[in-house]
Amino acid sequence: MIEALTGLLDSFAVLEIFGELDHTTASELRERIAALTLRPGQRLVLGLGGMPAASPP
Repeated sequence: MIEALTGLLDSFAVLEIFGELDHTTASELRERIAALTLRPGQRLVLGLGGMPAASPP
C-alpha cells in the first residue's frame, strides 16, 4: 500500500510518497498522480524519502 501526502510550495505541488512501490502498488500511485490538478506553470515534485531503499536482486 502506498500512502501519499500532497502539499504546495510556491509553484510546486509536492507529493510525498511512503511505502513500497512495486507492480501491485504502481497503479495506485498512478491514480493519485492523475487525480492531482496542477495550475499552468506549476510543477510536480515527488518526495521519495519515505520509500524503502531498493535492494539488488
